[in-house]
Amino acid sequence: REHFLTKLFVFANFRKIKDTLSLNELIKFHSTNKFLLMSYNQSRLNKLGNIVANREKLKIDEILNNYEDEFYSVFSRMPSKGNIINVLQHGMGYFSKKLNSKEKRFYIDLIDSYKNSKIPLSALNSVLFSWIIKYEEKYLQDQSFFHPFPNEITLLSNSGREIIR
Repeated sequence: REHFLTKLFVFANFRKIKDTLSLNELIKFHSTNKFLLMSYNQSRLNKLGNIVANREKLKIDEILNNYEDEFYSVFSRMPSKGNIINVLQHGMGYFSKKLNSKEKRFYIDLIDSYKNSKIPLSALNSVLFSWIIKYEEKYLQDQSFFHPFPNEITLLSNSGREIIR
């Protein structure tokens, strides 16, 4: 369900960017989606980065068409746990000098619990996002990886399960 919703919203956002015919808007879009793309396919993220860099000095419509072809293929499979863990570790790296050893150990232990399917990804994202807020890390705050679609869509009351009170 989350993979489907992620695709739905990120594809819709890309269509809006494509309509602008703006390289600057494409650069912003790519930057905002960097962690999400990394979680799905790191090598394709690099290819997309090269397309955005436009070293060949292509026209914007060519750039957008090249980006679109590669972009849609990124989401052909669900993200692997290994790629997600890489993103989580990459995110933690932004705070490595600000966290004490107990905080780092706690987060690393959470990653291990996630790796072993003992906790959901949302537990790690909550901790990481609390650091994003605390340390006012704007770049990470804007990353779609943490909010690829509106939170209201995945409320427990919308999941077909009753809320336990």
